[in-house]
Amino acid sequence: ERGQALLTVADLSGPWQLEIAVPEDRIGHVLAAQDSIGPNLEVLYLLPAAPTGEYAGQVRRVASATSPPAATGEQESIVTVEADIDADDLYNRRPGAAARAKIRCGRRPLGIVWFGDAWNSLRARLWF
Repeated sequence: ERGQALLTVADLSGPWQLEIAVPEDRIGHVLAAQDSIGPNLEVLYLLPAAPTGEYAGQVRRVASATSPPAATGEQESIVTVEADIDADDLYNRRPGAAARAKIRCGRRPLGIVWFGDAWNSLRARLWF
């Protein structure tokens, strides 16, 4: 079909990176953590192809613009965060493999962690 990728070129011996799609409404936490903790936040990720444990990396770059939902296939706009990872940690090196990642943004009060989404939703409905 038109637009379908036919070929992927990758240097498996070079440095590896993890691309994390962060929803636009969550990127503020990452940017605030970079201001308070430092730009190289810790990233923890799991690989479905190697369910032996959790691996670590570091944030290298946060994109300066969002990608619209139509361009990414997601439900909402996303911001791409790139993280450097150690290729030796990877069990089966495959470019484009899926991973589940979380960016360590520091400690927050439990109420914000549990009820932050509900509060933001309520605030958006009442404010606008």
